[in-house]
Amino acid sequence: MALELVGRFAKLQETIDALVALYFQKRTPGLFWYLKQKRATANISDSDRPKLLLTIADDLQAAGDRSAFSEVFVKVKVIRDYVGHGSRVETPDPDTLVITKNTVIGFASKEEPDLTVRRDELAARLLDLEWLMQHVLYVMATRGLVEKVSLGDHEVRPALPPGLPSDWDGSMWESGRSR
Repeated sequence: MALELVGRFAKLQETIDALVALYFQKRTPGLFWYLKQKRATANISDSDRPKLLLTIADDLQAAGDRSAFSEVFVKVKVIRDYVGHGSRVETPDPDTLVITKNTVIGFASKEEPDLTVRRDELAARLLDLEWLMQHVLYVMATRGLVEKVSLGDHEVRPALPPGLPSDWDGSMWESGRSR
């Protein structure tokens, strides 16, 4: 599950980056060529991704409550960073990981405490990731940033997720009628 979290987080990063690129391409095509040439939309930091998503959503006047987006993003990122950059993993029992981020502390680095994460917490963060992705897809579908989406012969659009992951029923798609 821990490696699945790392992979899904990478997909979330890529999707937010694609949203940013689409936004600039559609809203400022004359400027987009420059941003693309300078790789500005390919070098986005994790600290900027939630801010960019929220700013774009506001500019597009996308419906929805995204007040918890940044907090949930950071909560998932903490575990992702430990799993992705950890130097040692111990399993005291089948449902628990203890991850050591750095075993050698250098001159410029600081010691970080071990992270203990249980299977149920990993499962909750995976659901958080799906909820985050749903927000990104919903914003992408706002104001025609992406073309129509179809499942078979049926046109669909991303469903609007609620303000908290705990309130989300996992609904991803709704009928493609106009907004």
